[in-house]
Amino acid sequence: MGCRWRYHPTVRDEGSLAGALIDDFSRVAGLYPAHPFAPEGYASRARWLAEGWTEAHGGAAAALEHRAALARALVTYQERVGNSPRACARAAELRNPDAVVVVTGQQAGLFTGPAYTAYKAVTALRLAERLEAELGRPVVPVFWIAGEDHDYDEAASVSGFDAAGRRLPFRLPPAPALRSVGTLPVPPAARRLAQELVEGAAPTASPGRAWLEDAILRTLERSQTLGEWFARQLASLFEDDGLVLLDPMSPEIRRLSAAPLAALMARADDVVDALAEGERRVRAAGFAPQMPIDRRSLCLFRYVQGRRLALVREGALAATRHGEWSVERARLPEAIVAEPEMFSPAAPLRPLVQDWLLPTVVQVGGPGELAYLPEVLPAYAVAGWQAPVWTPRLSATVVWPEWAEDAARWGVSVETFFDEPAWRARLQERLAAADGADVDVLFAEARGAVEAAYERLIGELRARVSPHLEPIGRANLERVRRQLDYFAAKARQHQRRAHRDEWRRWQRLRDALRPQGRPQERDYCVFALFGRFGRDAWREFATTAPMPPAASVAVAEAEAGAGHGAREAAGAGPG
Repeated sequence: MGCRWRYHPTVRDEGSLAGALIDDFSRVAGLYPAHPFAPEGYASRARWLAEGWTEAHGGAAAALEHRAALARALVTYQERVGNSPRACARAAELRNPDAVVVVTGQQAGLFTGPAYTAYKAVTALRLAERLEAELGRPVVPVFWIAGEDHDYDEAASVSGFDAAGRRLPFRLPPAPALRSVGTLPVPPAARRLAQELVEGAAPTASPGRAWLEDAILRTLERSQTLGEWFARQLASLFEDDGLVLLDPMSPEIRRLSAAPLAALMARADDVVDALAEGERRVRAAGFAPQMPIDRRSLCLFRYVQGRRLALVREGALAATRHGEWSVERARLPEAIVAEPEMFSPAAPLRPLVQDWLLPTVVQVGGPGELAYLPEVLPAYAVAGWQAPVWTPRLSATVVWPEWAEDAARWGVSVETFFDEPAWRARLQERLAAADGADVDVLFAEARGAVEAAYERLIGELRARVSPHLEPIGRANLERVRRQLDYFAAKARQHQRRAHRDEWRRWQRLRDALRPQGRPQERDYCVFALFGRFGRDAWREFATTAPMPPAASVAVAEAEAGAGHGAREAAGAGPG
């Protein structure tokens, strides 16, 4: 099914701090290095990279040597995961002393995780293209695959659709705790889940079937670990775009990252104090910190028998919390350089390591990242480095043609389903109109009558019999209210049964647009949302969707004669 995209603006669904960055920068200017959309911030950062970043690497000759090693490592990794020749060429451009980077990233997740993972990459690609023209220098888009993270529960779950268009959660089987997700072997169950996703997202007649089989099933066949499979899927999704993939766990990158990590640990006390100061500044600005700082923590992990264990300060020692490993704190930098593969930065230090490793002009982040990065900002000053510009990713809600048709037929906007009370109220109105019984109105009238009768009765008894009867009467009234609420819920339930098809259509649309009360982009994977339309429709969206600060609803408009036929081919029925 061919389609074209129509966009209209909607409210951005973000946390308060990230929202302030976008809509009220003056309120949070002290928490961020630069305005996310001001050209002078990017130009200033590029000038600093030419001087400050070079100096941080020991001068021009050492910086060129670092760039050469970085480019070699990245080209090697692109070839290892089957990324495109263009991505290899873009990675090689980092040898150029004028080249800078737009970086984004995400934990390695099932089917590339929620759609916002792909939206981050889209933002990085388009921003790199724009900045290349504005800055007059190579701007390389890099995706940091956070495969060292060990939040398996988050990485192992994502949603798609079944063949009838219903939301279908996917989940990998349990895995050993505290293992970096990117290193875990692909479990046998992944093949079954992948086949189910493809069949639900792109039934046999769909133009996207071959695309998904290639992007998901073929990449699975060539992958040994979850991190490798994630990388191959991203490479397939952006095969023509030159998105450079970076695995911080690859041996070459581990060796290059040892120097900044060791430097940070040489001043660990100052770094942790700076992170605590960042937390204090966020609170002082009236926001809740996203990443509370444990003053004992070194914000560093050590691998012990494959488990990623946090290190804390134990007097003169750096040690795991339960004593599995320890070293004198004074020797920790030396240990990192000697065995870089055994250490991994925690979230507060990862941006610092990233921006020493890469000549980062801007980092693209989601609401959560944009909310915690201000806590990291003071640590850049301690390290003697400058933070890049931090800017938001693309945000969109995808609407299939039949979803838009249903909403229009019901006389509601798509955004109605973003608001739980609003869509339930509109559904109740439709059900009431269908059978002439507005349950909410009937019970509101009944409650009013009961409460008025009780008030009269309590007043009479208090005055004529005993004032001690008033609390008894009010307690009894509260029980009657609860019984009325129960009765009302039962009445609504029976009304929904009488209009079951209508209720299910509304519920299905709500599940598609606002699954479990969350933004669509945080639940469904990108292959589930775009698979039925095919690669060309995905690429059109990726190149035309409104960029930040806009948030949009992207409506897929079926080409002539494709709308209802596609619905039937997908087995989606009327909902």
